[in-house]
Amino acid sequence: MSALGQPVEIAEIDSALRALWEEDNAATRASLTNFAIYSECDDCLEANTDVIAGITREHACRAILIASRPDAPKRSVKAWITAHCQLSGGQKSVCSEQVTFDLGQPSASLIRNIVFAHLDSDLPLVLWWQGAFTPVFDDRLYSLIDRLLIDSSTWENPAKEFETLATARDDSTSRFLLYDLTWSRLLPYRLATAGLFDHPAAASALSKVSALTITHPKNSRTEAAFLLAWLTTRSSWDASSCKASIKEDEKNEMTVHFTTPEGALTVTPTRDDGFLKSTVTLGRLTAEQIYPAGPSDTASIVARQLQSGGAHADYFETIVPHALKIIAT
Repeated sequence: MSALGQPVEIAEIDSALRALWEEDNAATRASLTNFAIYSECDDCLEANTDVIAGITREHACRAILIASRPDAPKRSVKAWITAHCQLSGGQKSVCSEQVTFDLGQPSASLIRNIVFAHLDSDLPLVLWWQGAFTPVFDDRLYSLIDRLLIDSSTWENPAKEFETLATARDDSTSRFLLYDLTWSRLLPYRLATAGLFDHPAAASALSKVSALTITHPKNSRTEAAFLLAWLTTRSSWDASSCKASIKEDEKNEMTVHFTTPEGALTVTPTRDDGFLKSTVTLGRLTAEQIYPAGPSDTASIVARQLQSGGAHADYFETIVPHALKIIAT
């Protein structure tokens, strides 16, 4: 657990943080937001510390990591403090604090108190909730969240989790903006798919599409369902006469394939990592375009959400209901 920093007693966290900065006069403490990660994964603390290290390269924050272990053999509370610093001229310049908690058999009130007792002044709170929702996610918690991050691709029962989210969003005390990392990862595919129809011939072929197939890697069915839901709800295309399907890909790749009487329109990953290729083959017309695939590491994807100024447009009201229907079939 050395990656988590210096072990401290709960009551001594604030004084230990002050001592940390007093010992290092070369470092400047900075914080623009409170960024908390809640997980019930036994071995996620070090992985989440790596994510925080990546995020703080661009976003100064007070990071609060909580590992809750309801099935622990006994009640326990452990804490660590550390700092993530950027270098300038070979010296530490700007640093962000991280406070980490490992909680065995915690109560919901203990978790809430730990989060709110260690926030940095009145800065906004971003909470990344990892995994399925539990009773800890109640109005006394979500009413104080400014931004809520989720990753719906990790859920075994998306319909149940989105129902919990809907209840929280409709609560008069809630104010959080919602960001789904699964939806964010699809942005390059949405751009490349939309780019297929930039050519006039391809645009006119959209109404003649007879089949649409989206393939996806193992455990990425939710992402494929979101992409299909976006295609069928965010365009003037009438998909009722088209056979649309999603299926797992043997090559473990995500692809988009439109079939028309004149040919096909596809989006596929290139052999070189980091790019997508859109291909239009209609009669004598052949056109290709290369698009960046976007970041694949979790830290970069989360950092992009922190840069965003508003919630995902129409995501929860339009995309999610259609995607859930697709997942259920």
